[in-house]
Amino acid sequence: SGRAEAPAVLEDFYRRRMFIDRISENEPVYQFHALFLDFLRTGNRQTLNRTDLEFLLHKSAAALEFKGEFDAAMQLWIEAQNWERATRLTLSEANRLLNSGRRKTLERWISGLPTDVQREQPWLSYWLGLTHVQTEPTRGIEYLHYALDRFRELDDTQGEVLCLASLLNAAFLGFVALEAMDRWLDELLGSMERGQANLS
Repeated sequence: SGRAEAPAVLEDFYRRRMFIDRISENEPVYQFHALFLDFLRTGNRQTLNRTDLEFLLHKSAAALEFKGEFDAAMQLWIEAQNWERATRLTLSEANRLLNSGRRKTLERWISGLPTDVQREQPWLSYWLGLTHVQTEPTRGIEYLHYALDRFRELDDTQGEVLCLASLLNAAFLGFVALEAMDRWLDELLGSMERGQANLS
């Protein structure tokens, strides 16, 4: 809100049970009751013009992202249709989400982006492939293969190497596409050699 008195007002509303919940004690974090939040959002969409609504969405998403509330921020970037910021947040958090077991969250984030945005950015296809490797290896391989082709078009050796390594891992874990493993291994070694040559 930009108002200095906001924390005191929120605490007062919380203590008086006025549609406010407090979800953290150390550094107080407040949220509207879900029904009230839905009411406010509906009202904003009906009364604000698109420019003002986008401004509020962007400001709120940026504040949430700054505070580390990435899932809430992502929902607002998607609602604002700010695909650049949504993509940037997804790519910056993808590894952390996957390593912390939040595969479904990462999949939901990427699936919330338009198909043309996903196809334009091969790293999104790469991470989407990794979300499926353990549960649906065949589907994971499809996404990884698409990302591999795009990385090659863009002459992105790092992406190519990571894709090939992930394809081998998917085939091994899922016991699928075994006939392609020798070819992928040869391609991986070739890509690594080219990468080393480029560095020297």
